[in-house]
Amino acid sequence: MALFLPLSEARAEGAGDIAVLITGVSTVVIMMLLLFIVFVMNADVAPMTRLLATLRNRFWTGAYTEQKIGVDHDFDGITELDNRIPPWFNYLFYGSVVFGIGYFIHFHVLGGTLSAGEYEQQMAAAAIERRVVLANEGSIDENNIAVLTAADALANGEGNYQKYCVSCHAKDGGGIVGPNLTDQYWIHGGGVKDVYGIIKNGVAAKGMISWQLVFTPKQMQELASYVLTLQGTKPLAPKKAEGELFVVKADSLKK
Repeated sequence: MALFLPLSEARAEGAGDIAVLITGVSTVVIMMLLLFIVFVMNADVAPMTRLLATLRNRFWTGAYTEQKIGVDHDFDGITELDNRIPPWFNYLFYGSVVFGIGYFIHFHVLGGTLSAGEYEQQMAAAAIERRVVLANEGSIDENNIAVLTAADALANGEGNYQKYCVSCHAKDGGGIVGPNLTDQYWIHGGGVKDVYGIIKNGVAAKGMISWQLVFTPKQMQELASYVLTLQGTKPLAPKKAEGELFVVKADSLKK
């Protein structure tokens, strides 16, 4: 949503700075390690290899204390050993416990915002943004709507049509599940007020949802205006006519 773009951009910029910092520090550390190996250790990496192996066994695999303790299970020469849990698994388990305690304290004791609370905050912010948009657009409804002819308005309407309407009415308006929008037959009327009302309220019996919670009145006006431009076009696979013939009158586009 437009309201959150500045915050998102700020977070993205901050994440980029952190990534650059991590990359720079990692590069410096690797270069210093290579210089140490070449000039101090005379390229002899055996001691470092042994150190890394010891650390791995001590803190990761625990192999240095591994004992072959049988559990008296023998099948075809294959025996089962009672090996101890690898240290890495214990670290993961202990870390999960610590994280769980911290999570509980933060969200359930100190009043941190849970996902449901974040959802409510975003919905409230979206409602404020919608009210601002509606206030800027003015009052648009079935009683005062008029067809828009400006290129930018029709382009906006076409964009929303191609994004939301093609699954039912086809890309060229020929109809799929929904009716053909290119002929002169309309189920609920073919004036701009009729088309606007269908977009706004939907047709539950036909499976068309109400779009008034998705689009603003201005966007619905743009969409209705674009739909009317499909009249008389030649779709690739037009659906057969449905409804009644809509008689075009001189002022029909304003009714």
